[in-house]
Amino acid sequence: GIRDAQESRGLGDVYKRQVLNPAGKTVEFPGRPVDIAVHPDGRLLAIKNRGDVVFFDAVERSIAQTLSMPKGGSAYCGIAWTNDGSCVWTTAAEAAIHCAARGENGEFAWMKTVELPGPDGKGESAPGGFALDEAKGVIYVALSRNNSVGVVDIALGKLSAEFPVGIAPYDVVLLGDKAYVTNWGGRRPGPDDITGPTSGSRAVVNAAGIASTGTVSVIDLASGSVTREIEVDLHPCGMAMSPDGSRLYVANADSDTISVIDTATLEVTRTIPTGERPRGITFSHDYSRVYICASDSDTVQVMDPATGEILHELPSGEDPEQFVLHPDDKHLWIANEDDAVTTVVDVDSRK
Repeated sequence: GIRDAQESRGLGDVYKRQVLNPAGKTVEFPGRPVDIAVHPDGRLLAIKNRGDVVFFDAVERSIAQTLSMPKGGSAYCGIAWTNDGSCVWTTAAEAAIHCAARGENGEFAWMKTVELPGPDGKGESAPGGFALDEAKGVIYVALSRNNSVGVVDIALGKLSAEFPVGIAPYDVVLLGDKAYVTNWGGRRPGPDDITGPTSGSRAVVNAAGIASTGTVSVIDLASGSVTREIEVDLHPCGMAMSPDGSRLYVANADSDTISVIDTATLEVTRTIPTGERPRGITFSHDYSRVYICASDSDTVQVMDPATGEILHELPSGEDPEQFVLHPDDKHLWIANEDDAVTTVVDVDSRK
């Protein structure tokens, strides 16, 4: 189904066997890293792994702590630090979001769990990406099986509301009074659409049973309603907001493209061809570069946002899924799914 594809890879990947020479250095550890977040001070990384969170010292390039998930495994994406760096939040594979806090001994321990039940309040919701709004005391989290964005009240530690969006929402980005949500399975089907099953609901599909639409839902946070459904390419996933908030870049994994959305008009102004299966995407802090995880080509592409030109590629480990850019704008930390490694790249060395 549509949601299964969030966890799996294409058949062609089975035959991909190549010798890789990653830029920078590689640190191995067991698991399956799928997402990564950098501490506000730039030193500590929180790596979302198969069944735990790995805290990694970026200066010493060593593992500082491994914290097992309270139960079950990790979701396909979604990890973030609080603004003061005292806590880290991460979604679980089934139906929860967990918070770990640093204790007096310097070690992190789980201190809060918020249950995120599935459709009709039962079963799994398959939460993924989320956005923290600490000023309002809430978290907006994509609930894939619910086809909704859940609103978590941090102080009360509970799910307070759900906003319906498209099919299999993947990630959430905030800008002012709006939330932007990528829908991996596209728009909700109409009465004349061909549909296929996707974990309890239906998605618009083509003759091969593959999702044939991709959308970004725009939510008015005051009313909790979707005010615009923006058509993009297939399997939209990672997003990056430009530093000035004027452009939203959306990675379309199954179309090998990036959609550029004007946040004033809510229109797609440009569609940029990119590497194979783009997933993660981020801006440099000075807006001079866009970095794109091209998972199937085992590279991170460096793009000029002004022209859309791919300037060069940085070799990574196998199947890079997500990454973060260090505050110095010189190093990328990449979560490589299949090799279970994180690669440090000095981006200046490949310019």
